[in-house]
Amino acid sequence: DRGTLVVIPRANVTAITREQRCGADGVDLNRSFPGDENGSLSWQLAAAIHRVMLEFEPDWVLDLHEAQAFERLQPGALGQTIIVPRGAEHTELIEALLERLNCSVTQPEHHFLPLQGLAAGSSLAAASKMGAECLLVETCRQLPLAQRVDYQRRVVSILLDLLGVTVY
Repeated sequence: DRGTLVVIPRANVTAITREQRCGADGVDLNRSFPGDENGSLSWQLAAAIHRVMLEFEPDWVLDLHEAQAFERLQPGALGQTIIVPRGAEHTELIEALLERLNCSVTQPEHHFLPLQGLAAGSSLAAASKMGAECLLVETCRQLPLAQRVDYQRRVVSILLDLLGVTVY
């Protein structure tokens, strides 16, 4: 009743299959936005995802990622973080998200940390330029897959709840 939820699962299948950050073309999808219709596969994929964002004009864009190491142990590694643009408007909402999320994470070393900033060419940088609110979730690949997926699902569920969206 309140809008449309668009999910693009496993957007970078080539990189996922290779267990690498970049696709077979050597390009990082999340540094390729808004993309290039005439570029390599990763650039074309970024352009296709960007077209979806332009078509649906989202209020929010969430990008779910995985990092190699824990941010709290290795600064700059990004694992177990929620990243928002610098000067994001919804700081209270993000603080509430982190509080609820971390209350549900039993191991303190797995708690999520807030970070600010968006990489040039990222999906969130493109979303932010369109005026969408956005956040990036980075779980840590040192954790089991089921746990990483659970954390990502928790973030989505908590954010939707905080935004007043009921999921049936």
